[in-house]
Amino acid sequence: MSAKTVKVRCNSCGNSVRVQEVYAGKAGRCPHCGKKLRVPPLPVFELDGVECEGCGETLSVSETLHIIKGHIYCANCFANQQPELANVKSTSSKEQPTKQFFFEEVADQKGAETQAADKSASSAINARASIRKRVTLECDKRLASAIQSLISREQYIRVLSVQRETGESVVSAIVNLGIAEEKDIGNALSKATGLPFSTAKVLYVDKGVIGLLPVTLLKSYELIPLSRSVDTITVAMVNPLDNEAIEEIENLTNLRANIIICTLSGFRQTLSRYFS
Repeated sequence: MSAKTVKVRCNSCGNSVRVQEVYAGKAGRCPHCGKKLRVPPLPVFELDGVECEGCGETLSVSETLHIIKGHIYCANCFANQQPELANVKSTSSKEQPTKQFFFEEVADQKGAETQAADKSASSAINARASIRKRVTLECDKRLASAIQSLISREQYIRVLSVQRETGESVVSAIVNLGIAEEKDIGNALSKATGLPFSTAKVLYVDKGVIGLLPVTLLKSYELIPLSRSVDTITVAMVNPLDNEAIEEIENLTNLRANIIICTLSGFRQTLSRYFS
């Protein structure tokens, strides 16, 4: 037969926990925030028409009453009397520990489960971050190889340093540092991949693809959906070597991605016109 429990609400964090009745009238610590928490003594009696000496409200027969130093309080006023509860003694005939109760009983059970879940979630997040970092590095290496005629090794190291500080893409860092022109980068990528390159300042976007991909994804990967057919979607990309971005597009749309290359300024102007 399971032990009877009482529900206690922590005034510090607002969370509620259940504690065995044997700890009624004792003090412990909240398993959620660690602050001191006192368990109310068990109700001594229930009467109709009794007034709370804290707020003066008439209490019904069904309401739990608490007696502290001979004074009757409702549940709310009892909670407000926290500073006066330091000397509340246990009504149990057996002396129980006053500092260690549900912290072990509840936290060891539910807390262990929470810690395991947090550890699992943290491991998954770290794994995804590690994969993302590795994929990004591989993408940047392919990009550097494609435009090696435009940038020296020392310049590329500088670009990577700036990229880590600002969070911008490699192409954006190259352009902002004045190392190479947008059109030269686009032509080099087109030569390396065999994909068409558009120098348009603003690309035309069909209304049928607006809203097909989240704007956060467009900004993150610097790409613009242009049009779609029965089984394909045409997308303009600043960096067509970003295989992760292409995979993301195809997974979200269930369409095969048809890629063209665009300039960084073309991407920004088109994004501003159609997706702002």
